Amino acid sequence: MDQFNQRAITDAATLGQKLKQVREQSHYSVVQVSEQLRIKPEYIEAIEQSRYTALPSGVFVKNYVQRYVKLLGLNWLTIQPLLEAELKVYQHTPDIPTQKRYLAKQPLQLMRVVIGLVILFAVIALAAYFGLEITNIVEPPRLEVVELPNQLAYADRIITLAGQTDPEAVVSINDQVIPVLPTGQFSQQMSLQSGSNLLKIEAKTKRSQPHIQYLQIYVEDQPN
Repeated sequence: MDQFNQRAITDAATLGQKLKQVREQSHYSVVQVSEQLRIKPEYIEAIEQSRYTALPSGVFVKNYVQRYVKLLGLNWLTIQPLLEAELKVYQHTPDIPTQKRYLAKQPLQLMRVVIGLVILFAVIALAAYFGLEITNIVEPPRLEVVELPNQLAYADRIITLAGQTDPEAVVSINDQVIPVLPTGQFSQQMSLQSGSNLLKIEAKTKRSQPHIQYLQIYVEDQPN
């Protein structure tokens, strides 16, 4: 039973590992985080390694983690239950007995083992959900634009730019927001000018990086 619990905890992605992943993807160093939050670098490393006993006290743990989460632009209401679940696991884990005979003689200890396992499974489920949250934060939305010719006659300068994105994404053309249907489809009629026209198509959500594509279309001069 002891070996099973140790292996499950080791294989599961911890909150600290997730925070470290977001920090590295945001190009923050431990020193930079330490300077911005005014928290010792060793405390930042302790949080990322889930060594909560290395922090001054339980009050400091939640305060430090909450400030760290806000610096990374994450949702504290999503992170808080995961932190509390991990803290409970680390509180119960040292009490887990290793001898079956001892478990049989100590019903109270057996109950602690059951509670610890339930909390452990809850942590794993929350970690999986948190992983999906990070994916949504980091990855930009899908953006597919219908191909257009790169050169047009003056008479054909009025075009329709259409494409597909994620339903929750906001789409803009040259920083002008255009409507997006609930299906994620978008279509916008535009009048181009003579000469070279550079179109910047951008799709983004509130929590993601933008997905940007560029189209360059040349329109011939108006015939005399």
